Amino acid sequence: MQSSEGSADPPSNNSVASWELLNEGNNKVVLWVPDHLVTHCAGCEREFWVALRKHHCRSCGKVYCHDCSSYSMPCPHQNLLTPVRVCKRCFDE
Repeated sequence: MQSSEGSADPPSNNSVASWELLNEGNNKVVLWVPDHLVTHCAGCEREFWVALRKHHCRSCGKVYCHDCSSYSMPCPHQNLLTPVRVCKRCFDE
């Protein structure tokens, strides 16, 4: 959104747009789940805190702890041709 001065308005905290998967040609644009919406790992469900940091899977966009996202592979559907951080589920697919 644009304000009357032409600057972009900040995104709303209750936006669900980050959960959508959009198709653009042969590539899929995966929007990341915003950090502030996540309190637990999507894999093991451990609660995040200072010593348990959040990491995004570059393939699905969900938030995982280090242990659940310590895999690496190219994601050609994202136009990421060198290996990037992915979760176990995406790695196994």
